[in-house]
Amino acid sequence: MRIIVDANIIFSAILSTDGKIGDILLNSHNVFEFISPHFLKEEIRKYYKKIIRISGYSSSELLDIEDKVYKPISFISEVHIPLSIRISSEHLVKEIDPKDVQ
Repeated sequence: MRIIVDANIIFSAILSTDGKIGDILLNSHNVFEFISPHFLKEEIRKYYKKIIRISGYSSSELLDIEDKVYKPISFISEVHIPLSIRISSEHLVKEIDPKDVQ
C-alpha cells in the first residue's frame, strides 16, 4: 500500500520515534511504501527551532533523527506530479490545508 506522508506525520515521528507514528514509519517498510514531495523537507526545516525547543534535541541530534525518519520515505520531485493529480488534490485539501496540495 502506498501512503503519502505529510509534515504532521514527520513532526510526530521526529518528536517520538518510539511512538505509534514513528513505529509505523520506521518499521513498516515491508508493508507500506511511503512517499512525499521534496517540499516536505523544506517545510520541516522552517520549524527546526520549534522542534528543538519542544524535543530538547541538540541540532546534531535533530539532524540524525531526521535522517532516520526520512530513510523509509521515497521523495519525489513536484515536477513529476501530473497536473491532473495536483488539481484533484487541490479540491480535496483546500478546506483542510491548501499547503498539502503537493
